[in-house]
Amino acid sequence: MGFGNKNPKAKSEITMSKNYELFTDLFEKIMYVSRKCLECAESGDFEKITFLVEQRDKLINIMETIHERLTLEQMNMDSNIAIEFNNQVNELIEKMNQMDEQILIKLNEERDNMQIEIAKSFKNKENFRGYNLNCLK
Repeated sequence: MGFGNKNPKAKSEITMSKNYELFTDLFEKIMYVSRKCLECAESGDFEKITFLVEQRDKLINIMETIHERLTLEQMNMDSNIAIEFNNQVNELIEKMNQMDEQILIKLNEERDNMQIEIAKSFKNKENFRGYNLNCLK
């Protein structure tokens, strides 16, 4: 009488299931942080965006490690399961890419607005510098 399942295929499926669950949990956290980045970009809180992007990068690195494990585990799995998993991963990546695109659009808009403000400030400074009170007629 032994405890546990001695079937290596079943054990592999359980491990893959746990890793897939971890993978999807990490993805949800990344999407949450991405939404927070977008909110901060819209509100102009750029210091917080920097922190959030660093945290998001760490989560992505962890997710990549889990994905590598899942890829190795798939080699022992039924090919239909592997194809389904890869399709789901591709869908998740597409969602992440869409969120990234929204963040980049907002950040580019803010960058452009900042450049306009800097140009206006520079021009006003130059105009003010040219005004000399000692040369009044």
